[in-house]
Amino acid sequence: MAGLLLGLSISACSHDVGVIDVPATADPLEHSVFMDPVLETAVRTALDRPQGELMTEELVALTKLHAVGLHISSLAGLERLTGLRQLHLARNQIDDLTPLTGLADLRILDLAGNGLTGVTPLSLLAGLTHLNLDKNRIVDLTPLAGMRQLQVLTLDDNLVRRLDPILNLPSLESVELSGNPLFDPGQLQRLSAGGAVVTYHVPTITFADSRLEDTVRRALDNHPGDLTPDLLRRVTTLRLASSVRDLAGLEDLENLESLTITGTPTNAVPISLAPISGLDRLRSLSIISRAITSVAALRNLRRLQLLSLANNQITDLAPLSGMIFLQELNITNNLVTNLLPLRPLFRLQTLLVTHNEIENLFPIRSLRELRVLRFSQNHVSSLLPLSAMRGLEELDFTDNQVSSLQPLIGLSQLYRLYAEKNQVTDLTPLAGLTGLTRLRLSENLVTDLAPLFGLTGLRTALMRNNPLSEEAIEEQIPALAELGIVVQF
Repeated sequence: MAGLLLGLSISACSHDVGVIDVPATADPLEHSVFMDPVLETAVRTALDRPQGELMTEELVALTKLHAVGLHISSLAGLERLTGLRQLHLARNQIDDLTPLTGLADLRILDLAGNGLTGVTPLSLLAGLTHLNLDKNRIVDLTPLAGMRQLQVLTLDDNLVRRLDPILNLPSLESVELSGNPLFDPGQLQRLSAGGAVVTYHVPTITFADSRLEDTVRRALDNHPGDLTPDLLRRVTTLRLASSVRDLAGLEDLENLESLTITGTPTNAVPISLAPISGLDRLRSLSIISRAITSVAALRNLRRLQLLSLANNQITDLAPLSGMIFLQELNITNNLVTNLLPLRPLFRLQTLLVTHNEIENLFPIRSLRELRVLRFSQNHVSSLLPLSAMRGLEELDFTDNQVSSLQPLIGLSQLYRLYAEKNQVTDLTPLAGLTGLTRLRLSENLVTDLAPLFGLTGLRTALMRNNPLSEEAIEEQIPALAELGIVVQF
């Protein structure tokens, strides 16, 4: 009966039973031994000591503490409460359990709903009989392997795949494991065979948008039955058409690596990106023509290597600044004015910023791994920031305000240069770019084509609507043709 009563006690502690009414914004108190003032207030309330210095004999005499749902973030100081036998800390914001390691008398511990990813410090609490770890993000149960007195264990809604560490716990009477992606459900039978009552059910995932659900089912070979978390973890690639209007449910595709969301340029419907904000395994993400105005929801997708946000209404790139693994970024046809957030993205090899409101390329001058850079239809006048990008192979700045090609002199790897609709007059800086194969300079102010004679790899040069001199038309163009260079003017 005593074991049953203790079990009821821990199962109720994630609710409001026994919760002390503590102000979440408590002020730091004098003589504090606690880093978190709210935790200190909870301790003082339990001791009926609202003021004054807390003496060691008072702290060690406390055997039970309820501090549920108080937004506590630090347990520092709790190590002084060595007499605790029951500790209820559900629904807080705790991530460091180290202060608990010396609480050898602890028997009941509730840490549900704290977002914990690991519980290594608990390995020293060998006397625990009841442990509640519901609604966290725990994967590894190894720290529990030595808890030979543990009777009741609740682990609902975690990320546990293997039960090996708890299979041989001799005192285990009850285990709750629902909502975990168990790798081998057969281990449940081994737990039951040892005498434990095991509770386990697999939740069914639903999607608000039936067209999204249809797409997911197709990715699962048209699976006809319930969609479970384990099934959804098999999906690594997904492509969503413009008919999908609600992404709710995508958050359960935890192993998604490639996601494409397309829309209709002429009738783009805004869509919330919140459901994909936690898909941290994504490597490739394309959101095209979806009337997106903010990319704040993408801030934590730091493993992305390819990101395409073409044809939206984005103005601020700040949320991308932490994506240091990005190799390709496409923000064509948006409303961006400032490239400064891209400064830390030193792995970028392809950057497409065509048709925005950019005037200055200096923020990206240190991106020396760039191979492809396109910024046509902007307001750039100076190419000076490109002078150190010695690996550039393709460069397109059509329809800008560039007058000088001087910064391109050292870009020996360049083989494709598109610079139509600018104010270029002198082609001399191109004379040493012998790797050039394609050149477009229509609608500029060029008069002389002599610098092109040394470009042995050049095959075509578009020079329409330039004020070419008589010598260029009558002598240089025919001579270039004899070298295999076709000039269209």
